[in-house]
Amino acid sequence: MRFLLPCLAVFALLLPAQTPPDQTFDLVVVSGSSGGFGAALAAGRMGLKVALVEDTPVLGGMLANGISNIDTYSYESLSGIFDEFRLRVREHYRPQFDTDPIFQSSSAQPPPRDYRGRQSNSPLEGGRWEPHVADRILKQMMAEAPTVQVFYRTWATGVVMRGNRILGVTTEDASGHRRRLLAPVVIDATHEADIAAWAGAPYRVGREPRSPREPHAGHILYFNGTGEIMEGSTGRQDQAIVSYGLRLTIRHYAPEDGDAHLLRTPPPGYDPAHYRLAGFGAGISMPGQKTEMNANPAGNELQFINWTWPEATRAERAKLYETFRNHALGFLYYVQHERGWKHLGLPRDE
Repeated sequence: MRFLLPCLAVFALLLPAQTPPDQTFDLVVVSGSSGGFGAALAAGRMGLKVALVEDTPVLGGMLANGISNIDTYSYESLSGIFDEFRLRVREHYRPQFDTDPIFQSSSAQPPPRDYRGRQSNSPLEGGRWEPHVADRILKQMMAEAPTVQVFYRTWATGVVMRGNRILGVTTEDASGHRRRLLAPVVIDATHEADIAAWAGAPYRVGREPRSPREPHAGHILYFNGTGEIMEGSTGRQDQAIVSYGLRLTIRHYAPEDGDAHLLRTPPPGYDPAHYRLAGFGAGISMPGQKTEMNANPAGNELQFINWTWPEATRAERAKLYETFRNHALGFLYYVQHERGWKHLGLPRDE
């Protein structure tokens, strides 16, 4: 038997690489972003067999990863699946309306002159939420569509093509398992349009040039207070894209909570000079005594180094992500230890 095992091993090495197994669907949606979530859920409610590919354990994109409010002031724009989400958020927090400060402060504010405006962002109307609550509600909504199969911690690695038509995507999950997900329709809901780019669709990265139809495009410098265009503006196309940053969810801890939430050591690459010009009010902005830590251009955001992100590989993006993560944690460390706001820290339930 001891001689047979090496022979079997050699035989296995000589076998050709196997094609990943296929799974067939009516629709494949790549990315569980807010748009991808909505597309997959809507199709599932129509009875279609749907594959939703998401590279994290969380659904909803920024809805459950940092943007914990309705980023609009138009009441009329709230409709469809998003409005269902908002109403479920409202009902989830209704038992806390009389106890949580965010709801009490909202009820004490005078009513807006136009109900269709800021009322859409009101905590009392489901306009504010905690990230883990958003993730839970979105997963509950998706579970109600049993024909949708969500592939968590799974990355799209390429496209399956016939001529210029996309037949599906190749994927790899966190354990290294590979498969092909095939469907007559594939929706690219990624923020970077990876699927479209892999399929050969033309694209460009950066700002488009100024033209008669785009008077404010291209390399333009302006004064933020008045919008006045300043000298040095060329209107030329360039590779610049908007800054990136990890928007941390921060909790306000009471003295009796202790100091376990304090960062004991700074993250790699920490430099307090990066944060000295950052403005951050740290007021409570969501339920659970929490706030969004978002300060730009100085603070948790970074410029310039993200210009390569759209065309970067998965490994390259992972390295960039660590840079953004360390920079955001550095801002929290700065706020705690340089500004003395030791009551702020990462929530234990997020």
